[in-house]
Order: sequence, then C-alpha cells, then structure tokens
Amino acid sequence: MKKVLIIGGSYFVGRVFCIQASRTENFEITAVNRGRAPINKPHVRELVFDRNDGEAIREQLLPQLGDEKFDALIDTCAYEPGQIRNAVEQFGDRIGQYIYFSTASVYSTDDLTMRHEGDPVMAEPKVRTEMSDYVYKKLLLENELIEECGKRNIPYTILRPTIIFGPLNYTPRESKFIELIARGHVVPLLVGAPAKFNMVYVIDISRALQLMVGDERAYNEIFNLSAPEIIDRPFFYESLERFNGEPYQKREYTIEEAPGQDIPLTLPTVYDELYSGEKFARTFDFKYTPYEDAMKNTFDIFKSLYTS
Repeated sequence: MKKVLIIGGSYFVGRVFCIQASRTENFEITAVNRGRAPINKPHVRELVFDRNDGEAIREQLLPQLGDEKFDALIDTCAYEPGQIRNAVEQFGDRIGQYIYFSTASVYSTDDLTMRHEGDPVMAEPKVRTEMSDYVYKKLLLENELIEECGKRNIPYTILRPTIIFGPLNYTPRESKFIELIARGHVVPLLVGAPAKFNMVYVIDISRALQLMVGDERAYNEIFNLSAPEIIDRPFFYESLERFNGEPYQKREYTIEEAPGQDIPLTLPTVYDELYSGEKFARTFDFKYTPYEDAMKNTFDIFKSLYTS
C-alpha cells in the first residue's frame, strides 16, 4: 500500500487520480484542500486546510498527522512562487518524493517544432499578460522545487502536461462543445485557425501518477505528458460529429469574427503546440489511450450529463 499526500485533488486532475487510485486498493490517499468539492471515496482521507494558511498547517494539520510519512506528495495547485518552498518546509521530513504539476507551456515559443524535455524554456516575458504570468510562475516554481528538494535530498518529479481533456474537465474546452451539441444548440466553430496540437487524457495522467509514485525511475526527472496524435481544429470538430452519430448544428466564424461569439478559445488557434510524451512512455513502457477511444468516452459521459 503506497501512501500519498495530495495538495488539491478536489476538481479535475487530482480528483480523477484520487478516484482511480482509490479503486485499486494499492493507495492510501490523504487529500489536503479547501473542502469545496468533497471526494467521498474509500481510502481517501480528506483534510480541510488552505495551503497558504501556514499557521493552521503548523498548529493543527501537522499535529493531526503525527509521525505519519508518505511515499509521495503530489502538488496539483502550486501557482505562486513560495508555495512549494512552504510545502517542503512543512512536509519535507514526511515525504519520499515531491511530484509537481507544471505545464508544457513553459517551453520557449521561438521553436515551433515538437518540444522535448531538454528543449529551451521561456525567458521572463517582456509583455506581461495573465497567461504569460501564469506560465512564468510555473517555471519559477519548477526551479523552486529543484532548489528546495535539493537542500533536503528529496527526489522530485516535474510533470509538464499538454492540453488535458476528459471527464470532470471544468475548462470550457471539449465539455463546452459537447454541451452545445447535447442541448441541440448551434455550435460556433472557428475556421482558418491552422494550429496543430497534442492532447492528453486525464485518465492517462492518473495512470501515469500511479506508476511513478515511489518509483526511482521518476526521481529528479522532468516528463512531458502528451499523447502522440497530432490534432487540429477541423479534425477535433469532425470527431465530435462522429461520436454524436449525426451532424450537429454549426456556424463557422473566422478568427477576426470570433470576438463576442462565445467560441471556446481554449484550443490553439495560430501557433502549433506540439509536445513529445515519448520520454515517459519509454521510461515506464506506457501506452497512451488512443484519441478516438479517450474522446469518445469523454463525449459519451458529458453528453449523458447534459441530456439527463
């Protein structure tokens, strides 16, 4: 039985991991989050704390844990510099591995080919936007993780997932399109958007996490998580129609016409976002779920939700 401490875990990636891992009975999970979406699963202990409330963690959570130790800490929700440093200071003596969810967007945009783990990462952005700040902070947190874990000789694992999809996804991506289709609404489609991209199924992320917890092959490594299929918007739109079993109502808009049309823009539009997930697949003899199977399952789950 592997013991995991997960920070976050209430909503999408962390929640799917908690559900999937708890079903195997190979994991005993302690989830620390703000309690807004209880998990309520066997082998998942839920402790309601805000990671930024250092006093409550020191005076209430740590005494509650006693001498308990964990094979790994999985951090799904570090967004601000200092959060990983605090977590290492608070839990460092209890954990055998720190697994951090970063983002594949940390790579430099100068090279628009397939990105691998050793490729250059972004510099500090000259023009600050909400997205550039988000990504740059993720990169700063990667460096913080390496530095703080190095001080305490704690193995780290950095995960850089590409576009994540699947059941429970709250980002208006595939779920938004499926909702419109299921409700019989006109679906606004963006045309003339040539970007190619990869995606990764949330269930595959859960499977990957289960493999890497406590496994020395993941120690002090960075892994992209990205399925190999190269996708673009026309293929994505067409696949939804196939999964629906019949044509859906649609209206096409160009990039110039898109503002104000409530078109989900959480998929790339102009620039390719391609990432290789081969390193993880090779290291763990891991096979990503084919896009057709993963998205079909996602479509069926969301469609049943929106038509029930």
